[in-house]
Amino acid sequence: MDLKKGKFILINSQIRKHQIPVGVLYHYDEATLTKYISGNKFLSLPEIFSGLLQIRSKFKNYYYTINLSHDLSEDEQIEWFEVLNNAGSRVTTIQMRFSKLKAYGLDIYKDYANVYKQLVLDCGFDLFKPLSTGVSYPIAALNPIYEKEILTTHKNNFAPIPSDVKEDQLCNLNVDTLKEYCEITLEYLKKALSFIKDNGLRNPERVDYINYLIRYFIFHSDECFINQKSDLISWYNTVNFTDKSNSERRSIYTNLITM
Repeated sequence: MDLKKGKFILINSQIRKHQIPVGVLYHYDEATLTKYISGNKFLSLPEIFSGLLQIRSKFKNYYYTINLSHDLSEDEQIEWFEVLNNAGSRVTTIQMRFSKLKAYGLDIYKDYANVYKQLVLDCGFDLFKPLSTGVSYPIAALNPIYEKEILTTHKNNFAPIPSDVKEDQLCNLNVDTLKEYCEITLEYLKKALSFIKDNGLRNPERVDYINYLIRYFIFHSDECFINQKSDLISWYNTVNFTDKSNSERRSIYTNLITM
């Protein structure tokens, strides 16, 4: 810990007088801290020593609760989530709905959302800020395959954006069907990422660029893509998702369908 900078740092060189090893500061035996400080004039200053003791006390007196569950039925899982919501940080509705699928052999976060996120990060696209977008946008990317397989005509509120996520419809699907949708979406994600890289396009500023490309490739054949490749590149280079309302982003989506 660097007391001048007021934060923890990785020390690769000799420890300076205003720095203290975390292992010493938080050692279970307070005598270890006292002994270390006694040989350091700076750390021995009353105001510094007092501050170190306060920091140590804050850390040592911090308590948290761990809730454990095992082999819960579906109804018990719902009740469990409600208990957690009332006790601390609330679990979102979509998290609760998708977490229930674990009972049927699908961990949509581990098997799909995390894989989606890692594929994007592996391409050098650091787009998941805030962290919640690392779940909301992968789930939204399921909209195109769901729309293609379920609907006969396009509806305006099926854009691959978080506000249009169909958690109720997705969670009501047969688990094997949902698994298939996830696998298909990941394959088209790879195709969208390759399109950006292979054509030397600029890095996307938002996940929307990737999700909309997923939508294009799901609905267009390889032959159609070959004929429209230059148009798709032009679309990518000119479309702008910044400060767009949901209605505007849905319009962009509908226009891409008719390309």
